[in-house]
Amino acid sequence: DKESLQQYRQLFSTARPNHPWLGFDDKKLLEKLGGYRKDRETGEEGFTLAGLLMFGKYDSITDNTCAPDFFPDYQEWMDNDPNGRWTARIYPDGTWEANLFQYYRRVLPRLQNFLPVPFQLDGNQRKDETTAHVAVREAFINLCVHADYSVNANLIVKHVKNEFIFSNPGTLLITKAQYYNGGQSVCRNKALQKMFMMLGAAEKAGSG
Repeated sequence: DKESLQQYRQLFSTARPNHPWLGFDDKKLLEKLGGYRKDRETGEEGFTLAGLLMFGKYDSITDNTCAPDFFPDYQEWMDNDPNGRWTARIYPDGTWEANLFQYYRRVLPRLQNFLPVPFQLDGNQRKDETTAHVAVREAFINLCVHADYSVNANLIVKHVKNEFIFSNPGTLLITKAQYYNGGQSVCRNKALQKMFMMLGAAEKAGSG
């Protein structure tokens, strides 16, 4: 989806204005990000799964040869509705190109808008991002980066009153002991991680 890639370029430029990759054409940029690849043995080339998930058109992503069960979903459950219905929802309804980048652009600001922003100054500049904003952003990126898209690929973010719930498919790639001790991370989708890192949205630090 060319519009998604163009919008990504704009955010990339804002986060890293002097980065040399910004001078590349779209194909070369996608190659650097891991979204396009040429097989050195066969000579075959094309979009990678990560490239399609991040920037592709929804019909292409959900093709049987790609990730047919891909379904990014956001739900707000703010009222005690006796019928058990959400009060707001963002999902692939045909009104937007439902790839990971557009999901990120739509859902993360909505989550962060619910967080309080105390008045803080960083030097002479007002600081509107708190540690809570950073934590929610990291949780959202982890949802996308560590999902197993080879299985039932539902990504679900729920805002239920005063809590956020993130759910994705896939099992841990480290032991439970390593998970709770922290400091160790095995990335399931390295190209997706790189794409978000270039926006300043992921750290690849394994810090939790």
